[in-house]
Amino acid sequence: MSLRAIDDIPKILTSSDDLEKIIEDSLSNRYVSIDIEGNGFFRYPEFVCLIQLCVGEDIYLVDPLAIDDISSLGKVLDNDKIVKILHAGDYDIRSLNRDYDFSFHNVFDTSLAAALLGSKKLGLDSVLKEYIDADVTKDK
Repeated sequence: MSLRAIDDIPKILTSSDDLEKIIEDSLSNRYVSIDIEGNGFFRYPEFVCLIQLCVGEDIYLVDPLAIDDISSLGKVLDNDKIVKILHAGDYDIRSLNRDYDFSFHNVFDTSLAAALLGSKKLGLDSVLKEYIDADVTKDK
C-alpha cells in the first residue's frame, strides 16, 4: 500500500497571526497530529526548534524561533475534545511543557498503542507497515 500524499508542500508558519488562524481552524477538528524537532543533540540546554502539525488534510510547519508568541497552540493541546495524535510523544510532550508550559489532554500515542497490541518493532515506519501495510521512509 502506498500512502496518499496529504499535501505536496507543507505551509510554513512564521507569524503569530498565521498560527492563530490555524489554531482557530484546529478547534473545529476532532484530531490534530503533532511532532516536534529539537536541538538536543547539538546544544544544551535544548529547546524546541520546529513544530509539525497536521490538521485535517493540511500540514503546517510552525517555526517557534520566528514566532514571538505561540501560546495559542495551548488552546488545542489542552482541549480534551480534540485527540492529539503523536508517535512516541513523551519527548514532544515534555519539551513543549518545558519550553512553553503547555498541558496536554486526550493524547493518543501510536507507539504506545502498538506496544499494547504486542508489536515488537515500535518505530513509526514499522508500525505503519504492520497495521496499514504502508511503506514509508524518512525521505517520503
